[in-house]
Amino acid sequence: MGNRVRLKDVEIIPDDLNSILDMSIKSIKLNRKCKFENTKEGLEDFKEASIAYLEYVKKTNNDPENEHHLIPDIESWATYLGTTRKTIADYERNRDGDWKEFISLIKGAITACKKQLAFRQKIPTVLAMFDLTNNSDYVNSNQFTLKPEGTEDRDKALTARELPKLGSSLLPQLDNEETQDDT
Repeated sequence: MGNRVRLKDVEIIPDDLNSILDMSIKSIKLNRKCKFENTKEGLEDFKEASIAYLEYVKKTNNDPENEHHLIPDIESWATYLGTTRKTIADYERNRDGDWKEFISLIKGAITACKKQLAFRQKIPTVLAMFDLTNNSDYVNSNQFTLKPEGTEDRDKALTARELPKLGSSLLPQLDNEETQDDT
């Protein structure tokens, strides 16, 4: 326990953040529209900017002057595009199949990078789990449900026609009870 480095003792050096801040500043200065039009041209612009993001990450990580590399992620991608993670999620939910497919491709590339780093223990496991659950549609669950045999019929909802009629099922029983009391 004595050799464990505590987060508060870890020095953040400029090189840890310079690449991401440079990217953010350049993106903001480009004055891109925050939203890409829902047109064929808008999709092409979105694709071009998204691929440029991955190329930027690769170029930055291949620069021998950079000691600390970038890890591609959804938030950085959104920042590079000059938009937000929520806007990209909105595109994925509400636009046609070409948008959805392309966003899935980029998200898949980002997820593949992070999983590779997680497999090699280069990012904390809990961070990888959190990110995969929140940004890559993975389900973090060890929950399972046991169901007794033969419950299929019991779980079936009855229609109004299948339900017993209140008067018809209770009346014969009440009639029998009344006649027993009279005797």
